[in-house]
Amino acid sequence: MNKPTIARYLSQLKGKSDVKYVAMDMWNSYRDAVKSVLPNANIIIDKFHVVRMANEAMERVRKSLRSSLQPKQRRTLMHDRFILLKRQKMLLPKRCRNSLPFCGVCIAFYRSRWNSRYRRTD
Repeated sequence: MNKPTIARYLSQLKGKSDVKYVAMDMWNSYRDAVKSVLPNANIIIDKFHVVRMANEAMERVRKSLRSSLQPKQRRTLMHDRFILLKRQKMLLPKRCRNSLPFCGVCIAFYRSRWNSRYRRTD
């Protein structure tokens, strides 16, 4: 679908002036169509796409860091990807500290970016 098709569909909605929120993925055509047809609606990006983008960014950084290490250091980071992808409550602090000394920094950075960019405080 393109922006005109989406805008045409949104224009035909009944009660569009009452729409307060629109949940969507991060496709520009969706965003542009919603902004033009429903200018007062708050756009909410769905969690799946935000998490996917964050995971892809983390993977690029992880690979970049690994490529700068010596082979022996690289071996100590075996399975590091799986540690970074685990839910916080499933992380074992000792394992995380031993395997990924920079893990705490990564997690703190990830949380700060998530909270500042994608969460509304009002």
